Amino acid sequence: VQARWEVWPDMATQDPVDNPTIKSFDITAAAGGQEQVWIRFRWKGTWGYAWMIDDVALFETLANDVRTDAYVSYSDYLGTAFYEYGAWAESQLAPFNFAMTAANNGYQDQTGVTMTVTVNGEDAGVSEAIELPYTGVDTLRTSGWELTSGVGSYEVIYSLSADDADEDESNNVATQSFEVTDLQFGRDDGTFTGLFPGDGTDDFIALNPFDIYNDVTIYAIDVAIADGSDEGTPVIAHLFDGTDDLFLSEQYGGLLVSSDELDLASAYSNDGSESDVVWYTL
Repeated sequence: VQARWEVWPDMATQDPVDNPTIKSFDITAAAGGQEQVWIRFRWKGTWGYAWMIDDVALFETLANDVRTDAYVSYSDYLGTAFYEYGAWAESQLAPFNFAMTAANNGYQDQTGVTMTVTVNGEDAGVSEAIELPYTGVDTLRTSGWELTSGVGSYEVIYSLSADDADEDESNNVATQSFEVTDLQFGRDDGTFTGLFPGDGTDDFIALNPFDIYNDVTIYAIDVAIADGSDEGTPVIAHLFDGTDDLFLSEQYGGLLVSSDELDLASAYSNDGSESDVVWYTL
């Protein structure tokens, strides 16, 4: 009787994961009809930092239950490699490609599994219907939707349905949000994340890739500096061409232009808890 499941079977050292990640496993066969079942968690890997399991819930397996899985994207990044942005410059809006991974959480095979997408309450696409066998997982997609409303905030809602009435609709919906601005492009949605360089490396370059969909003139790069940075440290912004053959193979491969040098001032650093981020414009 199979009695072992891996939460992240393909994870390698330093691979990122979505937080939170929800995993469901059907233990019916392993339980064998017993009144008492023991569940043990085993660490697999080397020493170091680890992703831990926070919460466990045991429930009776339903006959018909499809659910959203870990992956949702309004650029279908895994299928297109086109980046998602928390903020989109209006001139850089591209057709949206919506995708979501669905899983069959029930013990009956599911037919007619479909993803419906709305943006700010308006229909934005319906995926082709698929079949999900018992424990099956697959990705639903719909592409080519174009946003015409312009500057503002947008909420994307992904909804799952199937031919048979779902017995647990609490896990059928996923949401995302983004902003369209006059000029600004941002992958951090107005916040800043990460502390670089963690090892104090000289001449460290933190690279944030962007897809330039339409012709554009770039005037500046806004940078947030975290507390703990040494006052007076020189900072320069560089713009690179990611399609250059030397990009990433040499430190300055593909360099297009650089800003003037700026010395850090401690008064303009951020502790990460403030709602308003202080930005350096380079």
